[in-house]
Amino acid sequence: RGVAAGPQRAHGYFLAGVWAGGALLYASMGGNDTYANMAEPIAVMLDKDASFGGSDRVLAKHLRAIAKELKAKKPSARAVGQQILAMQKVTADSK
Repeated sequence: RGVAAGPQRAHGYFLAGVWAGGALLYASMGGNDTYANMAEPIAVMLDKDASFGGSDRVLAKHLRAIAKELKAKKPSARAVGQQILAMQKVTADSK
């Protein structure tokens, strides 16, 4: 059950994390525009959920950066990994 029983905000965080993990796989395989395009709706959801103005927008920024990397001619799995590490350091409602 986990996240399914929790607050709505947790769903966005869970989805962002799952997508970011898949993005790392796609980056190591040479990128994927279709997968990269999935980031924007997730980022928009996070932006809309940013009732406290901080961490949701920061995570959305990282998702957009990962998507941009996936669309690069030669995506870097290392760059995607660095974005994921930065996402993991985001604290609740940080600016």
